[in-house]
Amino acid sequence: MIKMVGRLAPCFALAAVMATQAPAQAQPAAAPAPMGAMPMSPAPMADSEQARLARHIVRASFTNLHEMRPLLEFGMDKAEAAMKAGVAKTGAPGQIAYDRLGYWFRLFGDASWDELESDGPKFERILVPYMAKHFTVEELRAMADLLDDPAYGEIRAYMMAKAIQTDPNAKMSRPAQLALRRFNQSAGGMSLMAKAKDLPKDPDFEPVGLDLLAAWLPGAARRWGEKAEAAEAARAAAKAAGSAPN
Repeated sequence: MIKMVGRLAPCFALAAVMATQAPAQAQPAAAPAPMGAMPMSPAPMADSEQARLARHIVRASFTNLHEMRPLLEFGMDKAEAAMKAGVAKTGAPGQIAYDRLGYWFRLFGDASWDELESDGPKFERILVPYMAKHFTVEELRAMADLLDDPAYGEIRAYMMAKAIQTDPNAKMSRPAQLALRRFNQSAGGMSLMAKAKDLPKDPDFEPVGLDLLAAWLPGAARRWGEKAEAAEAARAAAKAAGSAPN
């Protein structure tokens, strides 16, 4: 699991890019509720045009990261269902262990996402140099323009509805379709998408993923421990009161 996270970590700042692969539709989906922007501190690097655009993209991605949390819940639900099916095949010992501690799995997912949301500058300092090195000004500007488009919130809501299968009939308005089409048909957008798909083949990808993992995992583990301790304390109190299973 840790190795998988390390390989995928650089993609979360480009999650908005990957979402643009779905076909455009005709009518609007409901936009998510706005949330205050997360404060970000400047990354310590030369302020080239690539770095400036990359920083803007990363900050915009982290500011809106809370709106992608349903993806975590969707993935956790599927993983938990697979885990339960696997445990059922092991018989009583495995089932007993899962019944007692299986809920820790979801606590880890929550803790992991909380850590991602909590400290954008930490991840910005790792992601921005990589993006500034591996993407051109034209590519980064295409992504920044999409993120800055007034219709982007609607595009994101539509992609989320499709990704987590909450609304198979979700559609986008004409302005949202046009914004997405401009990105998909621009030279910078097409080139950026091609590079994003090939990130695992980039020899510089693995070190960046490991740096992100090292920045993320200690905090996630601490949060997981705090959540587990609180949950176990609540369980012990409920058990003492006679309202929890042994």
